Amino acid sequence: MCPELEKALALAHQFKEAAPETPVTFSVHELKRLARNAAELMTLSAELQAGGIQLELLTGIYDPNGMGAMHSG
Repeated sequence: MCPELEKALALAHQFKEAAPETPVTFSVHELKRLARNAAELMTLSAELQAGGIQLELLTGIYDPNGMGAMHSG
């Protein structure tokens, strides 16, 4: 994982810790910048979800528990 991504993820977790009741969404421009394969994406999404943070892609919200991998937004 690149240092910039690690910093962004840490910041998202800090926001959630500071305001637990406030929705926090981690948005990414390109999926390929976030993960190299589906397994990495699922792992990262699960980590964010466990921290109460939603993952948003340009095409919509990634929902690992939904009917499909990605839903149009």
